[in-house]
Amino acid sequence: MKKTLSLALVILMVVVAFSVFTIGSSADDGWELDNNGKLTLSKDMKCDYDGNQNIDKFPWASKRNDIKEVVITDAVTTIFKGSFAHCDNLKKITTGTKCETIEMDAFAYCKALEEIVFGCPIKTFGQGVVFDSNAIKKVTLTNQTLEDFKVVSTVNSYNWKEKGGMETGFDKAVFTVAGDADSVVKLDVKPSQYGKIENWTGNTWFLVGGTTKEIAEQLKSGALTMKVVIVDETAKKTYTISKYAFDVDKGKEIYSDGTFLRLAVCHYGIVPVKDHKYTVTLEMYSGDTLKYKGTSAQGAFDTITTSTAANSTPPEGNDVWVVENPEHQYDEYQKPDVNPPAGGEHTAMIAVLAIVALFGSAVVVSKKVLSK
Repeated sequence: MKKTLSLALVILMVVVAFSVFTIGSSADDGWELDNNGKLTLSKDMKCDYDGNQNIDKFPWASKRNDIKEVVITDAVTTIFKGSFAHCDNLKKITTGTKCETIEMDAFAYCKALEEIVFGCPIKTFGQGVVFDSNAIKKVTLTNQTLEDFKVVSTVNSYNWKEKGGMETGFDKAVFTVAGDADSVVKLDVKPSQYGKIENWTGNTWFLVGGTTKEIAEQLKSGALTMKVVIVDETAKKTYTISKYAFDVDKGKEIYSDGTFLRLAVCHYGIVPVKDHKYTVTLEMYSGDTLKYKGTSAQGAFDTITTSTAANSTPPEGNDVWVVENPEHQYDEYQKPDVNPPAGGEHTAMIAVLAIVALFGSAVVVSKKVLSK
């Protein structure tokens, strides 16, 4: 009898011991929930979720109320729709260094959620990620400023009161930044997938790839300003546009998915020369802080490959278009010259520069700046 009782106690102790380690699945399944309520996610996991828990096929669906903390490992790149919504006792979420995408409702309806730590810059943020999670007190960003995070998280609604009209935990939370948020991100500047230089709708465009949807949204909103440097490698001449103003409709100059820019340099007095090769540098600033920079391979852009879009009438000889009386001039042209080029337009520009020198920065040449 004593032996039987002892054996039973041993078995019970083993069971209890194992229960301390996990009450959910094993790490081999990509997730694990321990006895303290910490769920660790170790792989991308997408399941059906309709927002009301009527369809919820995540493997931890029946244990949502047991979850108190979520830890996302570095193997995870995406938190899919509704992953940790309706976790009534969830207090803290920590994402990994590769988790750049967070989909709709991922952390929504979590009434006890107080803290989120994002382990890397967030690039895609879905609708209502923290909708009705109003207890959030602290949010930590990593290698991303609050300004940059807001640009990304307001692309879709119901994350901030300013975009959706309903207050969320983000509106009251204290945001801090970890890591080197001011480090310069390198851009892979190169000719876009569609070509190098193109004639289209009365302009000659440099098709410059290497941007992203995130960057494009910031350029459109004005959160980023851009400097463009174009070097004519054949003529050994540099053209600098210290603040590219997007004089042509942004919808034309920023490709819809943000992966490349169409730069209408002809609006700055830059006329690409046939058979010349050009190097392009892009610099993007948040205020006075350089955030993104990249330079193409030397001479990567050339007018030898200039094409004309199907819906455009090519200029004579399929050469480049020249914009008469451009609204701006590139920086080097605006500098006083001992031997300025002849011509009425040039003389007028020198006169304007003289006025600017006399009266200071109150006089602004660019009508684009005046319109802001």
